[in-house]
Amino acid sequence: GGMKVISAGNVLGEGPQWNAARQELHWIDGSKPHLWRWRWGTEATESWPLPRPPAAVLPQDDGRLVVAFRARIGIADLFGGTIRDLDLPG
Repeated sequence: GGMKVISAGNVLGEGPQWNAARQELHWIDGSKPHLWRWRWGTEATESWPLPRPPAAVLPQDDGRLVVAFRARIGIADLFGGTIRDLDLPG
């Protein structure tokens, strides 16, 4: 138990998403386009530079990540992997 403080040096860290199945916390830095991850137990904090500013991240239980951008939504099979844009209707 207890509160954890993570020093990540974000410009604008926001949108934290806890993934209970994987024991990971994900969040975005929209001003310095990065996705961040903190892993419970290992206490490891990792960042992943993104090609454009993110609006939100939604981690999936299987390790994939759905990343929302201003005009599109992408999916990555793993943290740090290639983001594929999803085809959205009209």
